[in-house]
Amino acid sequence: MLALTKHFCLYSHHRNKRKVVVKISEFKRWLEAQGVRVENGTNHWRLYHNGKTSTLPRHPSKELKEGTRRAILKQLGIN
Repeated sequence: MLALTKHFCLYSHHRNKRKVVVKISEFKRWLEAQGVRVENGTNHWRLYHNGKTSTLPRHPSKELKEGTRRAILKQLGIN
């Protein structure tokens, strides 16, 4: 599981499932701290890390869905 600090995530327990709840802006800051280069797109941010690319929706105050978070990490090769 991705190790995020308390500042960057909350854990919620829903039907005995543990999920990470993180705002898009916080996840973007965390990615930048991991060495991911972030560039502006039209309605999204382009992410670059070790020759791999991904996109991040530009809705900073919204929560990032768990599947989207996992997909971005997988596309960038960050575990």
